Amino acid sequence: MSNFFVGLRPATAQDTQARWGGGNPGERFRCGLCGHKFVAGNLWRAVHANGMGSPSRFGNFLICEACHNAHNGEDAALLRARAALEDEAERRFWWFRRE
Repeated sequence: MSNFFVGLRPATAQDTQARWGGGNPGERFRCGLCGHKFVAGNLWRAVHANGMGSPSRFGNFLICEACHNAHNGEDAALLRARAALEDEAERRFWWFRRE
């Protein structure tokens, strides 16, 4: 696994203007759990969710310091929280799914 997924790091001005997830510059530089929009100086990290057996179906995501701390930085807990959000979105917006 890449160092990209290891440890919290401060957001730089360059990070805040990058094209995250194919969006416009800085548009999708947000926490994948709470939605916090990162600004320069905020601590963030990436969570590896593309591995086999991951409960997250939508791949890697970023998290803020508060969500990291709320789950004690444990990847398994973060992946479960993300999977729960994905399940809720699927239940609430079921019409987006193909039958």
